Amino acid sequence: MKHFFLLISCVVVFTLCGRGANAVGVFDDAMSFQLARATKLGRGKAYSIGGGQSFGAQAEYQKEIACDSNCAVCDKTTGTCSQCRTGYYLNGNVCSSCLSAINNCLVCSDARTCLRCDAPAILTADKMCRICACSDGTKCNAQTAECDVCPAGEKCGCDGEKVSDGNGQCVEGCQKTPEVCAQENGGSASDWRVEGTGTQCACATDKKYVLLADEHPSMDYSPDKYKRVKAVRDFGSVKAGTLGGYIESEANLSQTGNAWVGCDSTGCAIVGGNAKVYDNALVSGGGSTDYGGKKDGYGGATRVLNNAQVFGNAKVLNGSSLYAGKVYGNATFHGAEVYKDAPWKPSYPGYNAAQMSIAGEVFGNAHIYAGGYIGGAGGAGPNNNPKVYGNAILAG
Repeated sequence: MKHFFLLISCVVVFTLCGRGANAVGVFDDAMSFQLARATKLGRGKAYSIGGGQSFGAQAEYQKEIACDSNCAVCDKTTGTCSQCRTGYYLNGNVCSSCLSAINNCLVCSDARTCLRCDAPAILTADKMCRICACSDGTKCNAQTAECDVCPAGEKCGCDGEKVSDGNGQCVEGCQKTPEVCAQENGGSASDWRVEGTGTQCACATDKKYVLLADEHPSMDYSPDKYKRVKAVRDFGSVKAGTLGGYIESEANLSQTGNAWVGCDSTGCAIVGGNAKVYDNALVSGGGSTDYGGKKDGYGGATRVLNNAQVFGNAKVLNGSSLYAGKVYGNATFHGAEVYKDAPWKPSYPGYNAAQMSIAGEVFGNAHIYAGGYIGGAGGAGPNNNPKVYGNAILAG
């Protein structure tokens, strides 16, 4: 029995430890350390000792490769830099200083192209940084950084932000900002920009009109939501500085073309809701009254509201009220009322506004005057979509 137990013990010891002189076992110190390190790092594929059981680690350890210390974007598996920090440019796989390559350069794209200079250096047309050191009687050329002779009447060498006024004196430079432009011309700062420098700077805008947020019509129905329009450049027959009627937003009156919402001796027009006035159309004037002959709740204003549209060369004038449909071509409304589904209004003494309701379109050279009406038996129903066109004239 003792001999049998000894034989089994030898077999077990041989299995774990034997396998010959060159066999690697789990108790090998060097391999155990490598296994522990690979397992801790979690590197990739399973790792096997001596061809035996897999212990879930990677045999080889992949070392990260560092990039240049001034590299901003680095591939650490290859050590390749693709982008340098601000103030450095990529030179092969090395980040080189802009200041070392180009004197007084803070930001560059390569050794020959500066993007921003360190003041007082000037970025010249050849993308280099140069400092002007001009004596009295000369001035620095911002394009070449050379000292040009000061023209007759100019004052060279003005301090700080001051500039020559052309009369031999130094004056403050451009004092305009978008906020100042809005204060001087109306609208908001977002409507304006400043162009030019020194005494030649000026307010500029791409718009043909701005909104005067503090000016509202005199009326009973939510006057504060309407803002007055002011032309800021010449277009059509409208001159810069002309005060017009009132709209809810720029969506009501196009910033292109010659369309305008204006005023005349009878009053100022209003446009709101989803209504649109565009192309060369004109909405202007007032004169609308209530049944007693007094100005109505809209202050007598000509009005285009709801989803109505006025475009082409159309005109809506003299207290007309357009709440639906389209007026275009060369059509003109004179004191007419247009509702979507409203019946024809009866005549009352002193009621001078239009007595017409349509649901449809007016175009061509048609003229609609106060008192005229179309649309079935004295009115326009939801399924009655009349059209007035050509050279038609409807009058009361």
